[in-house]
Amino acid sequence: MKIDSNKLGIILALASYATFVIGDSFAKYLGIEYSIFHIAFYCKFFAACLFILYMLAKRQKFVTHFPKLQLYRSIALTLNSLCIYYAYKQLTLADVALLFYLSPFIIAILSHFVLKEPVGKHRILSIVMGFLGVLIIIRPGMIEVSPATLAILFAVVAYCYSGILARKMGKTEPSINFGLLPTIMTALCAAPFIMTSPQIPPLSDMAIMAAGGTFGSIAILLISMAYVRTHAVTVSLLAYTDLFWALLIGYLVFGDVTNDPMTYLGGTIIIISGIYLIYRENMVSRASKKILHNK
Repeated sequence: MKIDSNKLGIILALASYATFVIGDSFAKYLGIEYSIFHIAFYCKFFAACLFILYMLAKRQKFVTHFPKLQLYRSIALTLNSLCIYYAYKQLTLADVALLFYLSPFIIAILSHFVLKEPVGKHRILSIVMGFLGVLIIIRPGMIEVSPATLAILFAVVAYCYSGILARKMGKTEPSINFGLLPTIMTALCAAPFIMTSPQIPPLSDMAIMAAGGTFGSIAILLISMAYVRTHAVTVSLLAYTDLFWALLIGYLVFGDVTNDPMTYLGGTIIIISGIYLIYRENMVSRASKKILHNK
């Protein structure tokens, strides 16, 4: 039985978000013993190898039409990865997932300044509500804001900036480059730091690093295929399913339990605001296409 393109895209998106969390859980486990640079180098090295094998299997040649933008994007994602690895040493998988739900709001702000897109009242409302949710979670002045929390907030901004650059490059850039180049950049940037404090992992830990890199690569490929086969708004909305996997894996593997009701309240506000923003963006996009079609 053949699955239609839309349903296949939904399945691929769901699988990608679960795979992302599994890959992150390996990185969190490695953070107990290894520095962020060791984790970054080995995980991204194996990820880059997988991307290269994929290109060889598909007989794809390396071509980029936007070398400067790809460089900026790779730097942003390198900083993003290092900040995430640092944060996982202190925060739970669910904490990181909740703060990453700020992404739609940050992208809306950056779109205005970088892509010159207008910011309407609905965007402003959802952005304000999203940041309110973050303030409820971190409660500055009431509880201590940890360096790990600040690292994740910086990681979110770097991630969103990379997304804006990807939008500027558009569909003419080979999709494999969006995964391959940042992984190579991260591994190269981490290499000098691990040389100053050499720590060769045993084979068991090397296998975990390879698994982390492999799951990360597979997740990127799955999400890329999902965007091709179904609507972008559908893929964006399904991103919230990774909280389920973050809570489940965090509890089963690390024994993480979030008992703070304010965290759940703030997370709920962020999720509702994000869904509202994505819904409004989809409505505007459909209206614009309808106007162009009628012309």
